[in-house]
Amino acid sequence: MAIKVEWVVFLSLLLDLFAFTIPLPLFPRIIEWYTVRESTYPDGFLARTLRLVSGTRSFLLRTPAKNPQKWDIVLLGGFMGSIFSALQFVVSPHIGSLSDKYGRKRVLLITMLGNILSAVVWIQSTTFTSYMLSRVIGGLSEGNVQLAIAILSDVTSAANRSKALASVGIAFAICFCVGPPIGAYFASRPFPPNIIQGLELNIYATPAVITLVLLILETIFLAVALPETRFSRKDEGKPVELDLGDETAPSPAVSRSVQLRGESVQDRLQLLKTMSTVHLLFLGIFSGVEFTLTFLTFDREYLVFFTTLAGS
Repeated sequence: MAIKVEWVVFLSLLLDLFAFTIPLPLFPRIIEWYTVRESTYPDGFLARTLRLVSGTRSFLLRTPAKNPQKWDIVLLGGFMGSIFSALQFVVSPHIGSLSDKYGRKRVLLITMLGNILSAVVWIQSTTFTSYMLSRVIGGLSEGNVQLAIAILSDVTSAANRSKALASVGIAFAICFCVGPPIGAYFASRPFPPNIIQGLELNIYATPAVITLVLLILETIFLAVALPETRFSRKDEGKPVELDLGDETAPSPAVSRSVQLRGESVQDRLQLLKTMSTVHLLFLGIFSGVEFTLTFLTFDREYLVFFTTLAGS
């Protein structure tokens, strides 16, 4: 069963991360479209947000900007990208806790429904407010990667867990290489207007529909192929966590490892905390780079902005 579940998780991650990476190159153009579309609404949500962004830019950049509208779009795009990740950061521990209580598969399928709803809202988002709503729904529903790691931990032992978890990184690498070009390609292919009569769609409805189809396929695939793994953990009855309390003692394997290295349990815990901090910093830089490259391709003045900011 372990091999089957690993492949199910890997294939579902491919579908999910393709759906996640397709919109990445579209952020600058989406914002630009909304600014033109809602330019006659000075009191709208987009106008108020841009004023806040403009005030932030003026505070950070002391020298006058040559093209402030473009720079505001860049900063707003960073905000749009970060709100998804910020919400994911807040909700992920709760999703994990719910999966511990009610089962991985059940919670994963519920989060998939939220992802599908996010894509549906994106398809019809003709206002900046509705588009941000789709991003909020997506951020609150995104738990696929975390639950995939939990599932792989359930069905593997300590001896082969690292190998199984490497598939998560492989899925990221594949999708971040292929997903954004797919989104950029279909961004220039308008959605056929005769398919949905009388319904105005987002300018990038075609990539949104592709995202929706991928998410629906992933949900069906998970519902059919993924078994419940919460109570099949390979280490059940042999706790491996380094708990300093009286209820759970380190496993014999961990104790031997600690003794061979001449370390105490406290040393191992401190090492784990350090590694967690380094990993958090690495992911923060990595996430920043993925959006930086997107906006560099949109406008080379983005580079001038940060060069000037560094010198001001």
